[in-house]
Amino acid sequence: MLSIKSFRSGLLQPLLSLLQPLPVPAKMSEGNQSECDCKVRIGHSLNEAEINHVTSRRESALECLKKHGIKCSLDEVPNIALLASGGGERAMVGLLGSLVALFQDNLLDCILYLAGLSGSTWCMASLYKVPNWSSKLNEVKDDFEKRLLNGDVRFKDKLSTLKKYYRQKDNFSLTDIWAVLVISKIVKEIDNCTFTSQRSQHTKDPYPIYTVTDMQSRYDKLEAETFVEITPHETGYSISGAFVDTSCFGSQFDQGVQIKDQPEMDMLFLQGMCGSAFADLEKILEALLHFIKGFPAACRIQAVSRSDEGPSPGPDVNAVLKCQLASPYGGSLYHSTDLMLHELDIMGDQASSEINQTDVHSLSDPHVDEAGKVLLTLVELNLLVLREKDPSSQIQTLNDSLEELDKEKKEKLIKHVNKKNIKEYTLFICRLHSYWNPTCREIWTIIGKCIELVTLWIWGTTYNFLYNMAAKKVPSSILKEEKRRYVDAGFDINSPFLPLLRKERDIDILLSLDFSETDPFESLIKTADMCKDLDIDFPEIPKVSEEEKSAPKDFYVFEGPNAPTVIHIPLFNIKNCGDKEEIRKLRKRYKTFQPPYHREMIDDLLEKAETNIKNNTENLLTVVKRKTSHCGSIY
Repeated sequence: MLSIKSFRSGLLQPLLSLLQPLPVPAKMSEGNQSECDCKVRIGHSLNEAEINHVTSRRESALECLKKHGIKCSLDEVPNIALLASGGGERAMVGLLGSLVALFQDNLLDCILYLAGLSGSTWCMASLYKVPNWSSKLNEVKDDFEKRLLNGDVRFKDKLSTLKKYYRQKDNFSLTDIWAVLVISKIVKEIDNCTFTSQRSQHTKDPYPIYTVTDMQSRYDKLEAETFVEITPHETGYSISGAFVDTSCFGSQFDQGVQIKDQPEMDMLFLQGMCGSAFADLEKILEALLHFIKGFPAACRIQAVSRSDEGPSPGPDVNAVLKCQLASPYGGSLYHSTDLMLHELDIMGDQASSEINQTDVHSLSDPHVDEAGKVLLTLVELNLLVLREKDPSSQIQTLNDSLEELDKEKKEKLIKHVNKKNIKEYTLFICRLHSYWNPTCREIWTIIGKCIELVTLWIWGTTYNFLYNMAAKKVPSSILKEEKRRYVDAGFDINSPFLPLLRKERDIDILLSLDFSETDPFESLIKTADMCKDLDIDFPEIPKVSEEEKSAPKDFYVFEGPNAPTVIHIPLFNIKNCGDKEEIRKLRKRYKTFQPPYHREMIDDLLEKAETNIKNNTENLLTVVKRKTSHCGSIY
């Protein structure tokens, strides 16, 4: 089995080509590969590019250990991986602060891998936009913070990106909409870089691993196939051992052969796919509403006064719940949907000085063409039903706009809409686009498709690179489906342990940074349980009391036979917060579902994360020293 440690000696270099999985023809038992660059690879060995990167990185780790008085040979250098949990902007900022502290304490070069999911990937994507960021992290941090505080994304850039996704992709989904309208608002940029463009720019950085969940595998309870890793060179199922070149992830395959090219995934879409756990129906609807208002060529809406009731209430962000992707019209989701339409309000203001923020009752319609009017009214209708307000005016407007329908279709128009029938009614209106968009304006076609996707709650649709293959170790249910749906991995386990537990990566130390909102041990316990089911070596996690969950320490070490050592650092703890009450206050202050942080919040959170590392530098080095003495001799 080819691994990082077995590759430590240059003696194995000539054998590399012999140990890599050989291409196999279509329909053979171990799958197949196309003969072009876009190959599907069935096998557990690491790809050559990753091995070369990490092998070079180990030399940096050796020099780093020497600076701390740890004398060892290259073979004895422990493989250390840093993994960051999800947690929205809290995880993004927390990871940045932690990395800065590791850099300042001359420990960052010891890290071979950097793995993240959900909000922590927003930080990772931004860092890897900068070539060799880990060698100049103080400057990168300053630029990062300036962008979060002062950055903005222009309406026309969002519009052009949305159009690009719609025009170029076969599988335009809600993830594209979420990325353009909401993620760009959080990270304050549209990052259209691709992995291919970055592959040669990070020779001095840890090797990045992004993690998402295969939604169908999750529903089918296929534990080994639930988590999908995305690296600069390959994407695939970590445990099953099925991969494709990341530049081809999303292209159409049949029997392991690429049959239709699709644009390479960019970083904005990656951030949207990784960070969709807190996607919120109302926020999406609000974003669509104001996107329509903000389209300057078609929606020159005059400034209007607010209604007597005042503006519609903003989102109670502290009451927003995690959505259930399988049920967009479930009750819990309806009460968690106040965030996305607010973004369209802002976009509308950016697009035209004539547009004021307003509630859905106070829009002036005459300046919108007929297609825009229908879509605007349809989104208003959904918002009002969601907020349990009277939508009768919007229903009447829509029905009047469709007077020309034939008798059969006209009979489907209803006069009373509620949460039970709003989905069916919305889809019916969307699919009448030939009636309400007779000029076939592309922007209205795109917005209509967006509304349809919101209604159906379709996320992360991607061509399945394993479609129609014959791979014994991959469940047949995966091989039979032409498309898969990939979403935020935080739905299952909120830390990316599984990709790092591939035997071939031979990780000795897992530095786990937990940025969860509540229980900082949940991901550890879930991972330990999953590893037992999958027969993967992982330390046993002792039972944690409720008291310790609410007031954890700042440093934990878990060890076990043949398992990597796990160092676990909760973001808010007794050491950096002082007491249980302060921890409670900070958890409440940094909720997962809330608007972007202001300067004081960012500065305070960076300080907390940095303090966790600086308080435990000696503890980290003690674990590394102990592990170093056990490395090398057994390989």
